[in-house]
Amino acid sequence: MLAALLGGFALRLALPVSFPLHEDEALYGYWALHALHEDPNFLTVWPDKPPLYLWTLAGALGLFGAEPAAARLLNIGLSTLTIAVVAAIAITLWDRRAGAPAALAMALNPFAIAFSPTLFTDPMLVLAGMTGLLMALRGRPFWAGLWLGVAVMTKQQGVLYVPLVAGALWIVLPTTKRRSAKAWLGFGAGLLVILAPVILWDAGRWAVAPSPWDLGARHYGRLTILPPGAWPARLRAWLPWLGELAGGWFVWLVPAVGFDLTLLRPASGMDGRKVMLVRLLGLWNIAFLVLHVVSSVSTWDRYLLPLAPMLALCLAGLACRALDYFHPGAAPSSHRRAGADFRLPIMIIVGLFCLLLFLPAWQASRGERPMGGASDAYVGLDAGIAWLQGEMTTQDRPVTLYHRTLGQHFRYYFYAELADNDQALQLDLRWFPSYVYLADNAAKTPGRALFYLRPIWETEPDLALRLAERNVSLIPRFRSGNMVVYELQPPKSGYCDWCFSTEYRASPSDRLPQEMPFHLLDQP
Repeated sequence: MLAALLGGFALRLALPVSFPLHEDEALYGYWALHALHEDPNFLTVWPDKPPLYLWTLAGALGLFGAEPAAARLLNIGLSTLTIAVVAAIAITLWDRRAGAPAALAMALNPFAIAFSPTLFTDPMLVLAGMTGLLMALRGRPFWAGLWLGVAVMTKQQGVLYVPLVAGALWIVLPTTKRRSAKAWLGFGAGLLVILAPVILWDAGRWAVAPSPWDLGARHYGRLTILPPGAWPARLRAWLPWLGELAGGWFVWLVPAVGFDLTLLRPASGMDGRKVMLVRLLGLWNIAFLVLHVVSSVSTWDRYLLPLAPMLALCLAGLACRALDYFHPGAAPSSHRRAGADFRLPIMIIVGLFCLLLFLPAWQASRGERPMGGASDAYVGLDAGIAWLQGEMTTQDRPVTLYHRTLGQHFRYYFYAELADNDQALQLDLRWFPSYVYLADNAAKTPGRALFYLRPIWETEPDLALRLAERNVSLIPRFRSGNMVVYELQPPKSGYCDWCFSTEYRASPSDRLPQEMPFHLLDQP
């Protein structure tokens, strides 16, 4: 199991430098930097996620640094810890034999590997939800409630763990304790340890800032049940991610067999309570999938990450069923003879499953699977931003950086430059809605170095034409991957040059300030 833990950590550590941050990752990074340096209560910047992950990420940025590779260390560590938690759950549900298969399956899960070196909220959500389940399985109500609270205040989807954790605790507690208020008061107290401070924080902001729960509903749409006619299309949209979850559709044959053997016909050595727990897991997985098919939840790959530990647990149960024949005293001889009929096929399937997972796991660690932070869209962004940062140090005049689709990235990468009051006029970040607007604004902004980092997938063809209409030159300065850095040069004469030029030799009383920038409202 230790080898699986170390191997899983190594696979998760391989990806951080391969791809620039996704747009949402850059947004979370910016929120975390804002909380770390300016406003931990988010009174001026309004996140649409509960604050627990953002505060944790802010602490990680303060500890490791704000560079993207350092920022990703947080989720790498959380994802690696999830391997150990899943192994502990498997041991609790079955016995010690289940730990190694569960750890191995979780360590090699391509979905978990792809999302670990990211700044998404989901790895922390999964760790908290599975830790809450582990505490419930071990009959610790307070800690089960506390970790469930962490899941809920990490991301709105954390509420989906409530029936799983509460149901597992109900099954585990003895009959007398189920009816006792003491255990459930402990569970509620654990919840309140996390929920109460965050709710008070949220209530204190209502006068100036909306709740993250309200913003989340606005930005992502309220959860509704769709008409049955829309369900087939929804299922087709989820199928590619379900295939990637296990590294390929052929790998799903293993959990299909495991579902039959571990849920419908549990291992002979399991008592009735453990049988109920295993079946609760199966029902939760089915309900999770059905909810995502029949509801208006966005069809994003990361929403299926909570199923990765469940897949590992399914393999662990399958391995225990295969080894049940060799476990002394696990069952009467008649059961062992019956188990001998399927012992060898199951062992072959488990071994094949691990072999089949190795290639997808290796590909995921190299960013070659189409999920997580691996996106070709932003290839070259890091190099382009590094070039701009170097260029800014050599400029003897303020810099304006235009953006249309990369604003979230710029707020994160140029956070220090934008937050430095002494350099407030050195970097001006400007959003533009159209190329007509860009050309007009560039023509009216002499005295500054004007740059535009343009992704090649911005398909509007009339950039040069619109700039030429206003006599603004478009000069390519740097290219890397899918990114091109242009410098915009406005006409050297025209308009009111004397308002900006130090060459004007009027008397000091007649002279206007040298710098009169056109400050624009920067749209998020």
